This record gives sequence, structure tokens and C-alpha cells, in this order.
Amino acid sequence: MKIEILSKEKLSELIAEHKEFIGGDDVAAKLDLSYYEIDDADFSNLDMQDLYFQKSVLLNSQFTSCSLRDAKFDNAILKSCDFRNSDLHKVDFIKCEIFGCNFSYADLERTNFIECVIENCSFNKDIVEKLSFIDCKIKI
Repeated sequence: MKIEILSKEKLSELIAEHKEFIGGDDVAAKLDLSYYEIDDADFSNLDMQDLYFQKSVLLNSQFTSCSLRDAKFDNAILKSCDFRNSDLHKVDFIKCEIFGCNFSYADLERTNFIECVIENCSFNKDIVEKLSFIDCKIKI
């Protein structure tokens, strides 16, 4: 499947739809942002739990104080993204390339980094109970 550039307008529509589902009883309503390239998006202070990124490219995006609880990043590329103060509880990063991202003060409890390449990222003052790095290549 080909990666498509996601416009800010389309991203806003998808986020609005996701917000409606979070308030309802539809537990199957996960926001799927797979196969998109997203540049300079601001997800700050949003409830983005259960977000799914497969083979997506995230560039220069803000996730500060964002809830990404139970999200999954699968074969994604993350460059210069800011996850400061975010809830990343039980998030899975699987076979991701993560460069220059800031995870300072994030809740990384039960977060898994599996077979990831992680370079030049900040992990300062995080909650790290049961945090896992499995078969990762890390350069900090």
C-alpha cells in the first residue's frame, strides 16, 4: 500500500470523528492513521487513545500532554516529534525508526519498544515502570 500525504484539513476531520466516538459506547472506533505521511501536526492535549499508525511517517509533530494510551505504532517512522508529558501507557512501538523525539516527563508505564531503531531521543524524568526495550538499536 502506498503512503499518502495527509492534509491538515483531512487530519482535523479524522480527529473530530474520533472525538465523537470516544464520548460514545463504540469501543471499536479506533483512529487509524496508517499509510499516511503527517508533517507538523499538533495533537497536543487531545485524547488519542487506541490510535493506530502502521507504516506511517510522522515528522515534526506535537503530542505534548496527549493521551495515546493503548496506541500502536507499527513499522512507523517518527522524526522530531514531541511526546513531552504524554500518556503513553501500554503503547507499542514495533519495528519503528524513531529519531530526535522528546519523551521527557511521559508516562511510559508498560510501553514496549520492540525491534526499533532509536536515535537522539530524550527520556528525562519519565514514568518507566515495566518499560521494555526488546531487540532495539539505541543511540542517545
